[in-house]
Amino acid sequence: MEHSKVLLDFFKVFMPQYFEVSKPEDPIQLKTLRKIVRWALSGKPKPSRFADDDQWDMANHLYAVTNKKNKFTYDQDFDRLIRTLRADWFLPPSVRKQIAARTHLVEDAKCGFPRPRNFFAMEKNFDPQYRKMLQELRPDWFVTRTDERKQRNWLAYKQRILKKVRRGLRISHAERQFVYLCRTPEKPEHDPMFVSLVDKYRPTWIRRPSLRRKDAK
Repeated sequence: MEHSKVLLDFFKVFMPQYFEVSKPEDPIQLKTLRKIVRWALSGKPKPSRFADDDQWDMANHLYAVTNKKNKFTYDQDFDRLIRTLRADWFLPPSVRKQIAARTHLVEDAKCGFPRPRNFFAMEKNFDPQYRKMLQELRPDWFVTRTDERKQRNWLAYKQRILKKVRRGLRISHAERQFVYLCRTPEKPEHDPMFVSLVDKYRPTWIRRPSLRRKDAK
């Protein structure tokens, strides 16, 4: 996690004891707190009691100095420092779990993994900014079965129109309107390739009647 240089300089000036290099004669607790600060600045997750002995020691010290209920071990200065540097360490477990799940989902999207089975159930809890980021990474994840069925129907409809166009047969008004929709970029039916094929055989069908009347004048 990145921190602004101004913020770090502020803490180094008013709390230099947590940023100094440890010496052999320094108290063990101070050495551990300095190790926690370095751990936090490196962007690593919160030290866990279920990891190795090094993390276990840091996790116990972190809990002791940030627990306001324990008047004997609580350190107000260090508590303020570590909560400012790594506020994510002190979020409720449910929120941390949600953040971890979203981070994992973004990594899967970047790696090209298929859409998770419970993706649409998860999508209900996405905020607009997170949904937009995922849509930019993997737009195919947001294609529902209804969208897929609609695409198949449109494909069959386009093939039927192209068959008529190539044979010089007359198309219906609805089919001609569909061609106009495929020409409009703002519409979901927009398909430049399909329009170019129709234009190859019937260029006047691509243009709107108002333009044709204007040319006739």
